[in-house]
Amino acid sequence: MTATSTTTPLAPSPVHGSTHRKRGLAAFIAVAGLAATSACRAEDGSSASEPPPPTSAASSSAPTSTPSLDETDPVTSGAPGATAPGPLGELVEREDPSIFDYEVIRPVEYEVFDTTKYRGIEMQRIKFESDRGDMAYGYLSLPVGEPVPGVGFLWAHGAPNDGTDSFDPMAVFACAGATSIVVDAPYARPGALRQDGPFTWTPKDRDEQVQLVVDMRRALDILADLGAERFGMSGISYGGAIGGQLIGVDDRVEAALLLLGDGGVVERFTTEEGEPTWEIAGLTDSVRLAWYDAMLPIEPSRYIGDSEARILFMNGLDDPIIPPAEAERYHASARPGYEVYWMDIDHSITFSDFFFHNRWLGEPFGLDPERLDACTREIFPNGWDDL
Repeated sequence: MTATSTTTPLAPSPVHGSTHRKRGLAAFIAVAGLAATSACRAEDGSSASEPPPPTSAASSSAPTSTPSLDETDPVTSGAPGATAPGPLGELVEREDPSIFDYEVIRPVEYEVFDTTKYRGIEMQRIKFESDRGDMAYGYLSLPVGEPVPGVGFLWAHGAPNDGTDSFDPMAVFACAGATSIVVDAPYARPGALRQDGPFTWTPKDRDEQVQLVVDMRRALDILADLGAERFGMSGISYGGAIGGQLIGVDDRVEAALLLLGDGGVVERFTTEEGEPTWEIAGLTDSVRLAWYDAMLPIEPSRYIGDSEARILFMNGLDDPIIPPAEAERYHASARPGYEVYWMDIDHSITFSDFFFHNRWLGEPFGLDPERLDACTREIFPNGWDDL
């Protein structure tokens, strides 16, 4: 089916990022000074402690009962409608996918060097050797109670955050019996977190993006070493872009939920007319062009079309950071058959849509939807008000 929205998108905000950060999927409620109330309250203004998923792909309003995934019927897209991955995409060719190849050494030797409890769920702090040198860091969560055998989930965090950004869904999926892993982006490694933001606006950003994808591929190896034979993944914002790149170069992922993502960082910081905006607008022409030369060939929108995974895009109709037109260009980069779920919200996710997120990703891998719902309510009895 197709859907037509009459919602008028907001203009992109000139402000990017915020010093006020929250963990988990609600982290981006605070980005660009956006209000958090819409993600914490039901439509009637009451506390959203137990909201079920929405009933349609274009609305996040809560129905009176929890429908099945078939009943929610997300919009299924037809053939891609865009030939260029972004406003500057036609200027260069993509780099060969072999840049994401790595030496497979199994089992992956990783070290658990710390543990932390997040809402009652243990998160293991891990490190392992990165194929690109240095050490990669991340978090691993193991099943609580009866495990669901043979499955593993990879998460991709947003920028400028680190792996703790994925604790909310990881906690729910651990409670529901699944093993999960998230890898810190190179900019977020211990001792490397930059005070002025995740990007250097130099070719180093290209190297770090490639390294992140390679490290995520090794994280899939860790899940396989722990018994996973089937893999799902979800990424938010920056992670929603990188997740599309990952599934384009690693065919082990069967299903990917790309939340609040776009075609890549060049797309993020460029207007539809190809003009620089936000941080890169202040760069000199030579610095900006050098950055374009490094980053345009590896935009995630150039790789997601190689993936045969089942894909769901979740984006906000009122998102000032990833406006609908920008999100749609990313969607059109995927192969036909992808699904789109439009949320009536900004650059965040409502608690009711979080239920849908968990069910869509978990059910195909054998996770009990009722257990997922129960775990979500148990971990967040007051919805996002608990964060």
